[in-house]
Amino acid sequence: MPRAMTPSACSTPHTLNGVAVSAQRAGLLPISQHSMFVLKSLGYHDFEGPALNDDEKPRLAKDLGDNSSLILRNHGLLTVGETVADAFIAMYYLEASCAIQVRAQSGGGELIPVPKEVMDEGYAARRRPRQRRWPGRPGVAGAPCGGSTGPTLRTVAERIGLSGLRPG
Repeated sequence: MPRAMTPSACSTPHTLNGVAVSAQRAGLLPISQHSMFVLKSLGYHDFEGPALNDDEKPRLAKDLGDNSSLILRNHGLLTVGETVADAFIAMYYLEASCAIQVRAQSGGGELIPVPKEVMDEGYAARRRPRQRRWPGRPGVAGAPCGGSTGPTLRTVAERIGLSGLRPG
């Protein structure tokens, strides 16, 4: 089956929140605005031990499918994109969704799931082109993130603990 995109960048940080959610049977829950942007493009890969064997690669690719994000059970997170910026943005939303979930669960209260209809509409709205609110400011409120964003994204990634971002 042909992919909807050709990934050329991958991010695989082992963040605490990502590993925590990867160890939960239910995986990522639909409990936040952030998760609505992730769940429609998320797959899961069962833990096979430390990812050191080349024979695992075809199974990883199969489990990723046409998605841009993958939760590696009992291991962590993986995102891909056509560019480093795309992989970074996917990882930002995936990690933020995991952090929100872990914090919400730590409160001990009953979680409120976002209704499926709201999730579907939110995801569809996110995919529609948006107008720029601040012309000339890449990555802000709908402005495209591209061009010379590499060093900037790398700096942001390091500051928030996503330093596993790498091209190729």
